[in-house]
Amino acid sequence: MKPLASFRKPPLHEVALMVQFEAVTELTSAHIGSFWQEVRGRLPHIQEQLPLPGVPIERAGSKQGKLQLEIVQSPRIRTWFLDSEGRELVQIQHDRFIRNWRKTGEDDVYPRYEDHIRPRFAEDFTRFVDFVGSFGLGEVNPLQCEVTYFNRIRSAEPIWGKPSDMHNAMTTHQPPMLDNLPASYEQSQLGQTFIIHDGDEFIGRLYTELSPIEIDGEAVIRYDLTARGRPKSPTVEGAMEFLDLGRRLIVECFERSTSADMHEIWGKE
Repeated sequence: MKPLASFRKPPLHEVALMVQFEAVTELTSAHIGSFWQEVRGRLPHIQEQLPLPGVPIERAGSKQGKLQLEIVQSPRIRTWFLDSEGRELVQIQHDRFIRNWRKTGEDDVYPRYEDHIRPRFAEDFTRFVDFVGSFGLGEVNPLQCEVTYFNRIRSAEPIWGKPSDMHNAMTTHQPPMLDNLPASYEQSQLGQTFIIHDGDEFIGRLYTELSPIEIDGEAVIRYDLTARGRPKSPTVEGAMEFLDLGRRLIVECFERSTSADMHEIWGKE
C-alpha cells in the first residue's frame, strides 16, 4: 500500500479510538477505581460522566442495527481518566473502551497515529482486558470498533473566508450555479456514507459529516470522519487491525476530499 499523506499542520481538533464489547455486567465503579491505579501516573485526574448510549452494530443492507435491551441491577457510569492538560483521555464503561487525543491549545501539535495514538491505545486497552480477566469479571470480546477524526478547518483567505466559499476548500461538493435567478448560494451541509468491505464481505461503514460553524466569530468548516465496523476476530489484535484500516480510509478520504490549496497551507508532505 502506498504511504499515506501527512500534513505538518493538520486541522485536527480531536482523534478518538473506540472498542465496543459484550457488556461486562460485573464491572463496578470500584473495579474501575482499581484499574485507575495502574494508569494514574500518566492520567492523574478522574471524572464520572453519564454513560454513552448504545451504538447499533453495523450490518449490510441497513444503516441501523438492532438495539439490544440490557437489564442491569445498578445504574451505569462512564469514567474518565485525564492527563494534567486534558489532552489525553481514557473513557471506560461496562461495554465501551475509548481513548481520545484532544487539542486544548493553539500551539498543540498532533502527536501522530503511529508514534503515539495507536501505541497508547493498544497499551491501555490490553491492560484493561488483562485487568478484567484477572478479577474474574469475564472476557472482553470486541464486537465493533470505531475511529473518528474531528477536523476544524479554519478560514484561509483568499481560498475561503465565509460559508459560501466552502467549496473552494473541499472537493466533495460544488454548488449549482443559479445565474439569472433570484437566488444565491449560501452554504452546504453534507453527509456521506461508504461501505467498508473485505472482498465481497461487508465489515462496516465510513461516515463523513461536513458543515459550517463559527468559532470566536470566525467561519470554520466542521469536517468529521468516522470508520466503524466489526473486527475479523474478537481480540485485541482484531480490534487493532480494524482501527488501522479505519484510520487509513479516513486519511485517504480526507486527502481526496480537500483541495490542493488547503494542502499547501497545512504543509502536505
